[in-house]
Amino acid sequence: MRILAAIAEVFRPYTPIDDIDLFAGRVNEVAEVLGTVYERGRHVVIHGDRGVGKTSLANVMERLLVRRADGQEEARVLVVKAACDSTDNFASVWRRVFNGIALTRDIRRTGFRAEPAEEQLDLAELLPEILRPADIVSAARTLGRTVVILDEFDRLQGSETARAFADTLKALSDADADMTVVIVGVGRSVTELIGEHESVERCLKQVRIPRMSNAEAEAIIATGLERAGMAINDDAKERIIRLSQGFPHYTHLLAKNAAEKALSSDRTEIEMADVEGAIAVALEQAAESVKETYRRAVTPQRRQSLFDNVLLACALAAEAGGGTFGSTDVREALERITGQRMELTRFSYNLGKLCSVERGPVLDRLDYPGRPRYRFRNPLLQPYIVLQGHSRGVI
Repeated sequence: MRILAAIAEVFRPYTPIDDIDLFAGRVNEVAEVLGTVYERGRHVVIHGDRGVGKTSLANVMERLLVRRADGQEEARVLVVKAACDSTDNFASVWRRVFNGIALTRDIRRTGFRAEPAEEQLDLAELLPEILRPADIVSAARTLGRTVVILDEFDRLQGSETARAFADTLKALSDADADMTVVIVGVGRSVTELIGEHESVERCLKQVRIPRMSNAEAEAIIATGLERAGMAINDDAKERIIRLSQGFPHYTHLLAKNAAEKALSSDRTEIEMADVEGAIAVALEQAAESVKETYRRAVTPQRRQSLFDNVLLACALAAEAGGGTFGSTDVREALERITGQRMELTRFSYNLGKLCSVERGPVLDRLDYPGRPRYRFRNPLLQPYIVLQGHSRGVI
């Protein structure tokens, strides 16, 4: 029971990591963010695909900043983290940031012998009803060194909201306010998060979170199993790393399920059979939206449909191509899957349909000069497709 509880603690496929000791990898990204946070007048935008671990990184950054400042007066820093949602706007986010930050104000009492008193004020209550970037600067000046982390920034709606935040970042930098804002959100570029605002680019540090490297996935497995008192053989470890496709969620999910399979057989070392069993469980536990998208994409309208194998070929091609791929990449992967020679004309119909509403769309078509390239609209679907391929015995 102790080991089983430890497994549930160290492998968390459904919640972001908030324990520094469990956080593995992302050394360069952590260093970039920490280095920028201590530069006055600069802010950080952490962006990347959904599911690559941005919120976990934000959680760990919060704790690292607090730990670094603990007991060091010169490094004292107030760290505030707020999550955005689709109902938020510029004002509601900032009110959430400042809510609970207490300011102390001296009160003069009447009378010759009256001693001065203090009162505690909530900073959010002092904000004007209509908030502007200048008001955020004024509020920032009442605080000491402050780092504000805004997670899930991509959920905010409207270009006006994005513009207001961009203007605020610039205003904070221009005023030399001792506040750094760290924006975290899904996006392939900063433009997708805060729009095109050239005036703010000079004060922004862009930190893209790529998919995990194999070494980072291995570190997650090793760190978790060591803490739980378990081990894994090399073949099983390599299989989990390959199937994860660079997504921490799948590394945690497969490692957790495989560890539980091993324990159910009274073993503390994970073997290949445990990983195979974990694949079936992972497919069952996948998000319903992912499962429904997959079903819609591959459900045949006639016998001998190629959609399942074409979709799998796309997933394998995306892995090899760093997220994007062309039709020739799909052909090469499809030939490996089927063991047959494939002409482009044989699957071009399927590729086109996977970009249509009828089948999802599952893919986005990128019109580069020459032949088009493709990418998955939801990158988290890609590992699920590969797991399905293993489950079907195709790869």
